[in-house]
Amino acid sequence: MEDACRALGAGVLAGTVRTRTGTPFKPSVSRKYESMLRLHVVPRLGDVPLSGLSKRDVQAMLDVLAAEESAETARKALTALRVALRVAERDGYIESIPCAGVRVPADARDTRPVRILSPSECAAIVEAAEEMDARLARSLGGPLFALAFGTGLRSGELLALRWGEDGLDIEAGVVRVRRSLDREKGSDGTFEVVLPKSRASRRDVPLPPADVRRLRRHHLAAGHPGDGELVFATAEGKSLDAKGIVRYAWRKAVEASGIAAPVPTLHDARHAYTTHALRAGLTLHAVACLLGHRDVSLVARRYGHALPDELADAGPILDSFRGEVR
Repeated sequence: MEDACRALGAGVLAGTVRTRTGTPFKPSVSRKYESMLRLHVVPRLGDVPLSGLSKRDVQAMLDVLAAEESAETARKALTALRVALRVAERDGYIESIPCAGVRVPADARDTRPVRILSPSECAAIVEAAEEMDARLARSLGGPLFALAFGTGLRSGELLALRWGEDGLDIEAGVVRVRRSLDREKGSDGTFEVVLPKSRASRRDVPLPPADVRRLRRHHLAAGHPGDGELVFATAEGKSLDAKGIVRYAWRKAVEASGIAAPVPTLHDARHAYTTHALRAGLTLHAVACLLGHRDVSLVARRYGHALPDELADAGPILDSFRGEVR
């Protein structure tokens, strides 16, 4: 098993191991798999002969991980293990993957609802960020956080965004997600631009009119950058560090807004976008497409609380519909 885990890492780096759709793994995904295999799978299953690995072995590992770490860690380890075994199956070392039917124990911590910011809280964060921008004579946090709340883009997608028809198209009022930014610097000290998380992540997201106006002001404040230049960049025009100035600006804006605990993260802007879109009446399918998710059921499971309570009002709704079509 240790050899199989090492083969996965080597294959990902060499480009011989790819996703099921044939695209290269994102660097962040590769790092996650390597970490899960090295820290959790190899210590528990590394000495097991590859051909002798059983469903019982996998289940025992998950049970221990869920008890000693968390159910989330167990799930991530299982995902990495499945990919390693898929490579072994492809190369003819095993005939099937012994993971079917294994179950990850439930963890009460995983059932906690995500932090959902109200529209007024979102507005307060953006306003606080704009005030900080004004004090520092810059244009950064205000438009960046407003765009996060208005589109639900991931931080890597926001920081890789470029002006023009292949990115932030102000004239059309749409964001075209075509690239993302890795979270870790490479050996050359820069952040690698990668493909979006999946094929579904290549998407077009319409902008709220108020955000179009705000982004026009940002374009002016940034010195009218041309097509292809980064929307959010350093003074030298280079990519911003999501863990550096962006995280700092977010934390300061949240503190200044006076929002109560639990303290939200920038990723919670994505949760807010999803919840607000569902409550505004967009369908699950539409919201899944806007988020870049292939699985509509994932949105339903995680954000079902935001759906209108249609069951209680099913009778009156049906009556109203019948009256309209007579």
